[in-house]
Amino acid sequence: MKHKLKIAYLIVGRSFPGLAKQIEYEDLVFSELKEIDFNFFAFLVKGKRHKKILELPRPFRSLIGQKLFAWIWLLRFSRKFDYIIIRHIVFDPFVLFFGWFVRNRITVHHAKEFFEVKYYKSGWQGKIAAYIELCTGYISTKTAAGILGVTNEICKFQKEFKHLPKNFPICFYPNAIAPELVKVIDDNRKINEINIAFMAGAFKGWHGLDLILEAISSYEKLNYEDNFKLHLIGKVSKEYLKKIEEINSKSKNKIIINYGVLDFEDYQKILSKCDVGLGSLAMYRANVKEGSTLKVREMLGMGLPVYSAHIDTAIPKNFPFYLNGTIRIEEILKFARDLAPFSRNEIRNRSLPYIDKRIYVKKLSKFLITLSNQSEKVN
Repeated sequence: MKHKLKIAYLIVGRSFPGLAKQIEYEDLVFSELKEIDFNFFAFLVKGKRHKKILELPRPFRSLIGQKLFAWIWLLRFSRKFDYIIIRHIVFDPFVLFFGWFVRNRITVHHAKEFFEVKYYKSGWQGKIAAYIELCTGYISTKTAAGILGVTNEICKFQKEFKHLPKNFPICFYPNAIAPELVKVIDDNRKINEINIAFMAGAFKGWHGLDLILEAISSYEKLNYEDNFKLHLIGKVSKEYLKKIEEINSKSKNKIIINYGVLDFEDYQKILSKCDVGLGSLAMYRANVKEGSTLKVREMLGMGLPVYSAHIDTAIPKNFPFYLNGTIRIEEILKFARDLAPFSRNEIRNRSLPYIDKRIYVKKLSKFLITLSNQSEKVN
């Protein structure tokens, strides 16, 4: 490679807390790279939370408008960069027309899109949408220079489901944090009470809030030996509020505390009291077994161990501070008690080799340089 690679990272869409944090982490880490010139571009609906985030122009704020804006940007600026990294655009009609003209795209995949579309759209509409995604997703991949997958499972799925050749460029690129932007929380754990945190921007089906509520409902020792509380941080839909009130009315103490959406400082105070945080409990509903959620990485980075119901693609199975277990209150409480002797700092420090974004950005850089070198040899 004779020149310094120039890479664009383009994000177009609606803002949500996890996305804003991802931009903050990646902008910091990418800016440190010497071997690659990274350029970050983020156009979001209601998303002015970082210097690199720009408001998406009003005519492009609908779902179809967001897709169109992304392609207008790609067609206009793609030739100024060696590669453009962009999140895969689901259900995208424009790729059929424009994909062939922007061949230096590297698409990022966060899901098995064919099954994800069917999950979010039920009935005949879901089936039609899924098969449109099957067609547009295939064209998108075939006209791209490579793929990034946030889990090994997704990388394998993209390759096999779309019948890609063995040498098609695919890179494992999980979510991760910039450690200096995630501080260790205070240790305000209580000796005689176990506190469990469950966080989401808005609780969706794949988070599995209904499953933990059901587990609490059926817990035999609810009003006896074990003293615990579940702290819900995020938007909870009305269908769950009735169940929460029902559980609280049957318990001696208010077991479930629903805070709604909180600012960073406010939810850190709550987490400081907690012994364990919950990861996603129902990823199987989106037809995936592995995850690499930012929420898990942030909790571990804060010094909070995580109990989940899915494999974490980047964390070893025997890692003591992350447990992929069954959704049973007994097991969650045992996990919390077993880890009580460990300090916040030890949990964080032993987690960093698996959640530090710099590790994965270095691997991504090598992938891009190798891809460029191979392209030069072909040409």
